[in-house]
Amino acid sequence: MRHRCDGPHDLSGLLVEGKRERRAVSLRQERWAHYIALKKDLAASLMQKRWAHYLAWKKEKKWPEAIAALRRCVALDANHSDAWFWLGWALTRRDGKRSEASYEPYTRCIALDPKHAIAHNNLALVLDDVRKDYDGAELHYRKAVELNNTMACRNLSFLLEK
Repeated sequence: MRHRCDGPHDLSGLLVEGKRERRAVSLRQERWAHYIALKKDLAASLMQKRWAHYLAWKKEKKWPEAIAALRRCVALDANHSDAWFWLGWALTRRDGKRSEASYEPYTRCIALDPKHAIAHNNLALVLDDVRKDYDGAELHYRKAVELNNTMACRNLSFLLEK
């Protein structure tokens, strides 16, 4: 009876086995990368579909539907600063006035895109009119002015006259 450790050792079998394992690992990695790419493509296409729904409903002024589409957009991609901005804008349009509901979308937009001048101006309007946080409003108006938003100049002057 021969044991594995008896006699001459043939290492070629181990080399072939090692190549097969590496190939199998490589194949699994390729499949995983392909799966991730497909998942990202699906999310991107869903995002585009939701965005198209929002634009259609915005045009028809169907604010509840537009807001629902934007909420699905940010659920799919929480890093989409424009979706956060337009969600805040749509909430204002739905309510017919500035409201507390717009606060979070504008702050999320600014966190993702600190140079979004209109978001700074609109957040300042919410802080000014709804929350009565005049210091916070002034800070965001000034940031919007720094980013060359002309409406913010007017809004800041109104705030400073109060």
